[in-house]
Amino acid sequence: MSRRAGRELALRALFMIEQGQMQVSEALQQARAGMRPSADAEFAAEILQGTVDHLTAVDAAILSSLRDWTMLQMAATDRAVLRLAAYELLFTRNPISAVINEAVALAKSYGTPESGRFVNGVLGSIARSPAVSGSVAAPPSLTPDAESATPPKQE
Repeated sequence: MSRRAGRELALRALFMIEQGQMQVSEALQQARAGMRPSADAEFAAEILQGTVDHLTAVDAAILSSLRDWTMLQMAATDRAVLRLAAYELLFTRNPISAVINEAVALAKSYGTPESGRFVNGVLGSIARSPAVSGSVAAPPSLTPDAESATPPKQE
C-alpha cells in the first residue's frame, strides 16, 4: 500500500467534499473508484477525517502563513492540498519532509504551474511554527520564506 497514493485519494475526496457537500465515507468511496488499488485507503481515511475534524485549526495555521489572502481566494486544489498537509504537520508524527514533498508533488499535478512553489512556502512556514513542536525541522530547501510564496492566479 502506498502512502503517496493514499494522500492522492484523500486529496480527491476532500475536493469532492468541498465541491459537493458530501460526507467523508461517500467521498472516499467515489474517489477510490477512480484510483489504482495501491492507495492506502486506511491512511487516506485517517488524514481525511482528521482534516475535517480539525478544519478550524488547520485553516488558522494556513491563514497565519498568508498575507492579505483568504482561504477562498486560493485555487480549490491548492486549498485542499494545504489542508491535508497542514493537518499532517500539526496533528501527526509523519515526517515533515515527506509531508511537504508529497504535498508539493500533488500541487504540481493538480494545480497551476505556480502551485508547487506556493504550497511549499506555506507549508514551510507552518513547519517552522511553534505549533509543530517537537518535530524535526524540514530541510531549508523545502522551507522558503512565506513572503516568497505568492498564491497562484486563478484562471
